[in-house]
Amino acid sequence: MSQQSHGPSLNRLSQLPSELLVAIFQQCADFSSVWSLMRTSKLMLSVFNDGACDIVSGVMLLAVPVQTRIVMQGILAMHVGTFQWEKYGDVDYFMSSKIRPANRIIASSAQLRKFVYLAHYIHVLAHLCIERMIQRCLESPLGQRQYPPEFELPTWTEEQRTVLAFWRLLFWNQLKIEGAKGSLGWSTADLERLASSHLYNHYKYNAQVYQGFAALALIAEILPAGRSFDPSKRLAQYSFPLPSMPREREFDWVCEPPPSSEAITQGRTFEDCRHDLDVMFPLQQTGHTQQRGDDESSPETAQDPSHDLISPANSPEHSPESPSPALPNLTGEAVQPSGRQLHRYFYGTDSEDESSDDNEWNTAEDFDDDTEDNTEGEESSSDSSSDSSRDGPRRGAIVCILREPTPSPPDELYVWHLRQPYVPPPVRDYGPQSLRGPEWEDLDREPLGIQFWRSMYGGNPAAGPAKYMRFHPYARYGFAFWEEQRMMQLGLWSHQALDDPIEYYRRWYAFLSQKDIKRWKQNFRSSDDEAYE
Repeated sequence: MSQQSHGPSLNRLSQLPSELLVAIFQQCADFSSVWSLMRTSKLMLSVFNDGACDIVSGVMLLAVPVQTRIVMQGILAMHVGTFQWEKYGDVDYFMSSKIRPANRIIASSAQLRKFVYLAHYIHVLAHLCIERMIQRCLESPLGQRQYPPEFELPTWTEEQRTVLAFWRLLFWNQLKIEGAKGSLGWSTADLERLASSHLYNHYKYNAQVYQGFAALALIAEILPAGRSFDPSKRLAQYSFPLPSMPREREFDWVCEPPPSSEAITQGRTFEDCRHDLDVMFPLQQTGHTQQRGDDESSPETAQDPSHDLISPANSPEHSPESPSPALPNLTGEAVQPSGRQLHRYFYGTDSEDESSDDNEWNTAEDFDDDTEDNTEGEESSSDSSSDSSRDGPRRGAIVCILREPTPSPPDELYVWHLRQPYVPPPVRDYGPQSLRGPEWEDLDREPLGIQFWRSMYGGNPAAGPAKYMRFHPYARYGFAFWEEQRMMQLGLWSHQALDDPIEYYRRWYAFLSQKDIKRWKQNFRSSDDEAYE
């Protein structure tokens, strides 16, 4: 995203035919560039208004990876009023990308101006999130290293993973708002299921959960004090405000171009898709575009159109669900859990989920009158995946019964059926043994940080105290987004770790601050723990 500049070329642009100006819009590298260009003059805004459908459709096809395109189109369909999903269970298709995206977007120019602004806003939030995660890495106890000059710049893959995380976050928030408004046409049972759903229900995979947590943590961090919330206590049952657009950081971000056109298509052919998003953009809406000379032909009218993307009446202020027992928050001391026992199952599989939080979207500046912040929420008591934990412990699992922390010795910890010898889950997709291609080929590929963390978490005796660390603090350092090369630059991974990972377990533990450890270390112990604290 280059710095916004009107430049001396506007006079030359005014001499070009409208068709060529539309083509210039369609070649923009991202929607931030579209947003900037449409605001340079009345002429460019008028050109956008006349060709909004072609422009937005063209930029989506040229610059937006297919997973992100699908979620963006779902959000736009809800704003336009053409979202046609019949039940809660089918919404999983948006998260799994098993839908054919629409090739042509049909909406009014006013709706598409707001949509372009939203895409620009998400782009800025993603860069702010990346910047803060990298800064945390540099400030960590192990962060005093010599890094290459480009270390602080995200790769294309890292940026797109982050952008996708924010869009998925907003999709579920908007869906909840539409459900509360009664516009989805779902059954009462599906609406109740949607209202009580949280991050575990929304995402099937660890990467999506932790990426969503990192995005939500950024939103909570930059909100004003009176509107902030604790993301570790919110599991998407309630709406929350979004921060204002940071005007001083709105432009001048550095973005890598896609490494290949295949990075945009992600190798998808959609030949076996059951659903097609073309049905959500019917052709009847083509007559809604604004014409030149309308009262919206001034660039000033496009400054902040997002204030009416969500009506205040559509955002539920309170959930009908009773709050669950309070769990630790991000910023303060751990809250005492309830007195009941918690069963925790650890599996050596690729789908161990942890509690996270949820979200919905309304912004402070752009959605001032939206939902009141509600900090009540719940956190899942299981760290296993949503599909495996419901069926009880599997054969070969480590079963831990956790009780309230006490100053007494850890005689209240029970470990049953510990596999001997313990075999940690492998790091499958990274290293010389991997047959996977470049990471940009699949944005949903599980990042190295999550795969390596799983190999040490839960029951690995060789990991020492690192096996008690949940992934949440690592998510705030960007480990759910970073590519393999950045993890190597941080000194937290090398191909040697495949054969001798103990030194890297130590580094991962030492990478965290004492505040991170105090906040996120699990409250259980194993008799074979190797203490290297």
